Amino acid sequence: MADTRKADIDALLDERKKYESWLAQLEQKRGSTAPHVFARVHDDYSKRLDDMRGRLAAEADGIRSLVTELEAKLESEQRAMTAKTDERSELELRAAVGEFSDKEWNQTRNKLDSAIDAIRERFDSAEKDLVAMRETLASVTATHTDRKSTRLNSSH
Repeated sequence: MADTRKADIDALLDERKKYESWLAQLEQKRGSTAPHVFARVHDDYSKRLDDMRGRLAAEADGIRSLVTELEAKLESEQRAMTAKTDERSELELRAAVGEFSDKEWNQTRNKLDSAIDAIRERFDSAEKDLVAMRETLASVTATHTDRKSTRLNSSH
């Protein structure tokens, strides 16, 4: 779900960049283009860009929700990691004082190490996803801020 949504948002961000690029290139052609033709094309690209920015702004709440979910998952995995690491430390201490045979400790240690590795993989994956979603949210939020800024500047 998060991967699909991120891919959709990335496509919207790419499309926004395309319109921004077109507008920048169009601006360079202003002097060599009839004013009414320039205005028509500029208005078209500006409308498309505003529509794209609106679509991106509409995605912001969903992205914030995904960020919150990923933060909660990360915290949960961190708690699980701490609990499993503490369990391993406790059992290692018990083995060191002779409560377990070497064979029992080795079996237990292997199981615990595998569990810790699995938790670490989930943690790393959630952390990577969280970084990506925060970056996406920053891009979408910047788009919304840029839109307000553009309106203010064009009204002067």
